[in-house]
Amino acid sequence: MTGPETAASAVVRPRLVSTLYVAFVLALGAAVVLGVLCVRHRQAETSIEAVDLAPSQTQQEAYAEVMKVADATVNGLINIDYRSPEDSYDAVAETATGSFLDDYKKSYDTLKKLVTQYKAEQTGQVNATAVSTIDANSAAVLVSADATVQNVQTGKQQQSRSYRVKVTVTQQDDGSWRTTDLEFVG
Repeated sequence: MTGPETAASAVVRPRLVSTLYVAFVLALGAAVVLGVLCVRHRQAETSIEAVDLAPSQTQQEAYAEVMKVADATVNGLINIDYRSPEDSYDAVAETATGSFLDDYKKSYDTLKKLVTQYKAEQTGQVNATAVSTIDANSAAVLVSADATVQNVQTGKQQQSRSYRVKVTVTQQDDGSWRTTDLEFVG
């Protein structure tokens, strides 16, 4: 070793090597931890059960069933004619249960009176349906529908209506799905 530069570099070099070694070990450890977390996350995503439904019912079938019930409920609500309001009532009641059905039954006489009094006719169709959330017992389904209404107040002129509805569907003890809540969201 000659001169002061060599002595200083001899002291710095082991520190530098030690620091780099520690940094390398920490980086390697972090990489291993991230790798393990990624693998676990991936396994969790691919091993989600079909919402713990009856063995014969797949997740895809559950989605289809809850969307079918939500569509039927909304179609029943938006298709009403003053000449036969009971058709709309029956369509909704067939898909409903619980407090939603109870409330609907209680309001039917008033609805029938208004529809008949104003000679209301509304025809519509569901445009889109999407499952927002689903688990073993319930699902939130978003439904978009358009309708055309005419009545005494519109001068029997047709007017367009758009509906955005959140339908809560619950699985019953017999395995069927029924509407338990309905909310107009936009």
